[in-house]
Amino acid sequence: MLDSNEPILDSLTKYISKLVTKNVEERKLIFSLIKEMYTIRSSISSSFKRKGIELEKLGKFQYYINYLIGKLIDLSISHETKDTILKEIDDVIMAAY
Repeated sequence: MLDSNEPILDSLTKYISKLVTKNVEERKLIFSLIKEMYTIRSSISSSFKRKGIELEKLGKFQYYINYLIGKLIDLSISHETKDTILKEIDDVIMAAY
């Protein structure tokens, strides 16, 4: 995260979706999945309440996370720090406006 004041969920959705795909509709799906999984994580960790998880959504989430890990490994070859990766993504996002 470049901005330490930015909420974690906003950072996760912005950077993960951009790293995983350029397709806008797929990025919207990733936003939705991350938010849903984060809500489930928060529910479990803060109040020990179990929430139902749709297995199809969980499978898609796992697929995107596995893809993300591979992408980060690839980026680690061409970037020396996490900040340069995030700056590159921010630059692409800003250029889209």
